[in-house]
Amino acid sequence: MKFATKLNATLIVSALAISGAIAQNPEFKHLKSIPLGTLFDGANTLGVGTDAADVAFDGTNAYVVGYATGASGSSSTHGVIKIDNLLGNHNVGASALLQVAGAGNNGMSMIEFTNNALYVGTGLMINNSEALCGIRKFDTSGNLDVTWAGDGVVSPADCSSSTRLDAISVDPGWGGSPVSIGVVARARGFLFRRDVLNGFDNGNAQWSTVINSNTWRDVAFDANGNSWYRAQNDVLFAERIAANGNPSFNAMVNLVDNTSQENVNQNVAYVPGNGSLFGSFLCYNNRSSGQNFVNVVSTTGAPISQLNGAEGGIGTAFTNTLLNFKGIEVGGKSYLLVVNASASDRLEVYAVGRYATIGGYTVLEGEEFEGGLTNLLSSDDAYVSVFNDPTTLAARVEVSATAPVSSASRVEVAVESSVDRPGLSLGVFLYNFVSGAPVFLGGNTATPTDSVLSAGRDNPQEFIGSGNEIRVRLNWAPINDEDPSQDGWLHKIDQVQVFLQ
Repeated sequence: MKFATKLNATLIVSALAISGAIAQNPEFKHLKSIPLGTLFDGANTLGVGTDAADVAFDGTNAYVVGYATGASGSSSTHGVIKIDNLLGNHNVGASALLQVAGAGNNGMSMIEFTNNALYVGTGLMINNSEALCGIRKFDTSGNLDVTWAGDGVVSPADCSSSTRLDAISVDPGWGGSPVSIGVVARARGFLFRRDVLNGFDNGNAQWSTVINSNTWRDVAFDANGNSWYRAQNDVLFAERIAANGNPSFNAMVNLVDNTSQENVNQNVAYVPGNGSLFGSFLCYNNRSSGQNFVNVVSTTGAPISQLNGAEGGIGTAFTNTLLNFKGIEVGGKSYLLVVNASASDRLEVYAVGRYATIGGYTVLEGEEFEGGLTNLLSSDDAYVSVFNDPTTLAARVEVSATAPVSSASRVEVAVESSVDRPGLSLGVFLYNFVSGAPVFLGGNTATPTDSVLSAGRDNPQEFIGSGNEIRVRLNWAPINDEDPSQDGWLHKIDQVQVFLQ
């Protein structure tokens, strides 16, 4: 058994003023787990921090920023590790891309990418840390823009004489107003807006009614400037009604009411929907003890699912609540990045989309020995088993599925299977409804114990038929022409999944 059970999708109703439409829930396919513990180590050997804190993405590469633990009032070096080609054959940098001084007593770090630049906040969420708290702009090679905000740093004093800064996020503005780095600060009823080009004040935005401004921990925006916040372990929402001034937002409302906590590292991310495939959603972490997962909820706070870090047999389950996240989009495909700070810091990568519904199968070559549709739906060591054809020595099975949409950016097929003899190949094909023939996706040498073969295709419209039908073909055959040492053998399918982005 290799697969974890997929996350179920249901229909939800979005009641936000910015939406009001019925949307499908997202589902997640765990792609990779990238270990970072030797880089963000307890001794801060590389000068990037003792723990991973946040992640940004530039369309190809990821940037993970760290924070440092230490005694009250201490300083430490915070920095960024670059991961090249995140979604492909990635490479993790062995040294710091950039370094800055920041508060060492759990002063948090955050990072954003916009305007072809990195914006790094360090020493956040610490009282009276003016000298060790700030926001800086870097290029993607790690060079500081020394003229941004006049002297290269936005400090607490630059934000209406605040004593600290607590969180940053990219504010797209409202009604054509400039894109800004949005900043929230403890006990301040403002969203401070710093221009991404020059770092200067773009005007403060205010809320008509504020909730728990003394414990603001994070902020996120959608494309219209509507905002979500974390405070007291809750998730809050405020609708944008102006670029700046008082009020710029309608009254805050509490969407998710969790057990009250004042811990740092309470985070929220807004992830935009992808056409008819799935609707927009939020991710947040509940900082109550034992809540070691990413909570996925609708934009109104309705629960959708949870991610534990070990889906699909990739990685291990999260052991704490120190989680941060970013939604990204590449070539029409959506992904979720999750940073976990722990003794073994790591970055998890999930594809966001939806699974097709497996509806049936047909043995095209060979003879069925045992099975049933339910045996294909989960990784449970209950199989659809097929003997080879006695003449051709091959076996072929076609699995039919119904896609949730008629058009997608990518389709990915995953097959968990095994065979009862060595020397067999397995090929995975998708039926092309335009050409009327199956097209090869990928293959390997079939294994005697369960293994997973994944293969996919971008722009898969030709592989989605009328009624959103998808046909997956599995072909087994001997690799050489030698006479087999046995008359018949089984080809066993444990699970088939079809995932669309």
